Amino acid sequence: MSNWAGLQEWARERYTLENDEDDWFAMTVEYDDGRSQKVVVSRFTYLDGDWAEIRSAICEESEMSPRLALKKNAEFAIGGIGLKDGRYYLFYSVPLADLSEDEFVVPLNAIAASPTVGPTLDAARVSA
Repeated sequence: MSNWAGLQEWARERYTLENDEDDWFAMTVEYDDGRSQKVVVSRFTYLDGDWAEIRSAICEESEMSPRLALKKNAEFAIGGIGLKDGRYYLFYSVPLADLSEDEFVVPLNAIAASPTVGPTLDAARVSA
């Protein structure tokens, strides 16, 4: 998985991809408790190398204050919150050169399983 084509092929073999485009793919991670979380993986170039960005939506911009987003950023073991196109996302980026399976799977699962992502984000936590 040392390049985008390798990562994309690896993902196709292991996951059901809802979207599978040249520069990005998406999948839904499902949990035993009935919760599911969509995760998008896209390619970008930085420092003359290919990188993969793993992201998952948290909530609409109007549902969480910037102050709370910054406070939540301090709680994550991996990744960080960003605002894109009016929606908060949990992001994590990884260089593709010499990427091992664990260097992708661990962040992917952490982003999808974050307790502040998806339906577990309730009004009390958003307004704090």
